[in-house]
Amino acid sequence: MKNNKKSWKIEGDTLPADLREKLKDVFRQSQNALDSLPRPLAPPWEMFPDYARTSMGWRMGSGETYMDYFREWFLALPLDERQDYINSTTIPVEWVGWLEGIHP
Repeated sequence: MKNNKKSWKIEGDTLPADLREKLKDVFRQSQNALDSLPRPLAPPWEMFPDYARTSMGWRMGSGETYMDYFREWFLALPLDERQDYINSTTIPVEWVGWLEGIHP
């Protein structure tokens, strides 16, 4: 019987082709899900209300993914639209100044 098990052993600096394709698929699925979110995007504290500002959830998993996507979206706004967003958003005390501090 032939062994069809995939080998994801990294040799040198190159990922095996099957692993590269798997990672590309996962990235595409994540990107499609994020692209389908309604605009304007909800601020992070509304999207993940159980995460404190200093939560590890912003540095890993879905919180990190959303935070990265939010920053990219926010920085793509013209400056006047960024300010309008800030002015129209209720910002919790622990998040005050965070939106203004987002830089490329």
